[in-house]
Amino acid sequence: HNTSTSRFLSLHNQLDDMRMMTTPNKDSNQQAKTAFVVPIQRDEERARRALFEQQQHHRRNRVAHLLNNNQQQQNQHQSQDASHERTEDPKHPIHWRQRLDQQRDGMIGSLGLSNCHLVMWSGEIAIGTPPQKFLVDFDTGSSDLWVPSKHCDDSCQAFPDWRSYDDTKSSTYTVASNDKEANSFSISYEDGESVDGEHAKDTVHIGNSVHVTDQVFAQVTHLQSFKTCETEEGIVGLGFSMISSHQYPSILSNMQDVLLRPYFSLYLDIRSDFPEDTSSRLGMDDKYGNLQFGRQRPVSARSEIVFGGVNQQHYEGCITWHDLGQFEDGYGDTFVGYWDFAVDDVRVGGQSLDTYSLALVDSGSSYLIGPKEGVAAIAKMNSAECMVLRDDEQVIPVSCDDADGFDAAIVDCKQAFFNVEFVADDAVYVLEKEDLLLQLDPDDTNSCLLRISASNDIPVSVVVVVDCNRNVLCGYHHHMENEPKN
Repeated sequence: HNTSTSRFLSLHNQLDDMRMMTTPNKDSNQQAKTAFVVPIQRDEERARRALFEQQQHHRRNRVAHLLNNNQQQQNQHQSQDASHERTEDPKHPIHWRQRLDQQRDGMIGSLGLSNCHLVMWSGEIAIGTPPQKFLVDFDTGSSDLWVPSKHCDDSCQAFPDWRSYDDTKSSTYTVASNDKEANSFSISYEDGESVDGEHAKDTVHIGNSVHVTDQVFAQVTHLQSFKTCETEEGIVGLGFSMISSHQYPSILSNMQDVLLRPYFSLYLDIRSDFPEDTSSRLGMDDKYGNLQFGRQRPVSARSEIVFGGVNQQHYEGCITWHDLGQFEDGYGDTFVGYWDFAVDDVRVGGQSLDTYSLALVDSGSSYLIGPKEGVAAIAKMNSAECMVLRDDEQVIPVSCDDADGFDAAIVDCKQAFFNVEFVADDAVYVLEKEDLLLQLDPDDTNSCLLRISASNDIPVSVVVVVDCNRNVLCGYHHHMENEPKN
């Protein structure tokens, strides 16, 4: 849950004002209509091209590997039967699946996720014995797990559809720490949202197979300026323990003891799984600034998260892996505990942006987020109308390269669009027009929201929502010695 989520919700609350400041050729007589999300149609030609590129990339790697093996064979003066003997070698790549299966005992568990209007993907977990269910946002950009507590004060009254955790009804509940200070929980997010409560320890159930015992989590008793997409009731952070707001192991670290393989994968579908009916929308913050924006429950779960494996039905070709690293930003600070990898280049319309060197993969972000200079260049090259959103709900036009940045940018849906390309380890990820534009009204082709935002806190890196709206799969591998691997 981050800045972009609140910006996204606020943007729709101010839709009428924004639509009056779009491109000059807009029909001023056209009536504003509410359209929270417009599903984007996929391009089959692009899918075939992506598959071809994956296959070519895999072929090049395989050829290089075989050539290297052949050279080693010649140096060692192997016999003519060496090619046959090689397949019997347990270290040969042909046996990699068997090696993985033989490494350890454990579970593979999957859970359906629901797309909440392209803002977040949520799934239902359970905590305690007997299980108490919660609809939560799975976020690779944080490490804390929290749900509302039955002891929550009146700040929870802004969320009438929430279920709350009752520790008295769980036989496996224990206090996380007898130290009152160590047992307290408090976290503030970049957009000003904050939650407070106390830690607890209980069994967490994800799907039908994954059960993590003695998991420390937070039961929240107070919220400030917190806003939901619909009825989600908490967050499951899938980052590393080192970025947790406390010193307890994250659920990702504890999962290593129960999973068959030390990785998980996300498949995020672009189709909304929530009803499009907006008649039940809530539009007023309470005295704490909290708001449950909608009251709908998901009607389907077309996305998926798999722990301990990968669902091969969600992709074709080969997955490209990137080494994780503790990379430094332009100020010498090190990003620790995130799913981060090196970016060789970022191009817009074929033109390189020199400010990018690091990518953070964040499934909890609604936007593509980057440094001001790079984001401004993307907006300007695509003739965007940029604006800022004030606390008094005013929408102020600004220059896209304004020193303070901008909160939203509107692009003519019909115009030509410059693609954004991310280059990492010889792999090129291309985000095209349909990936980065969201049509605000199905009847108005002049007004599309540019789903890119600038952050003053990101000097020379970019938070890449690689899987946010591309119907692709991302895998995350966690090394067994608690060190990020790839």
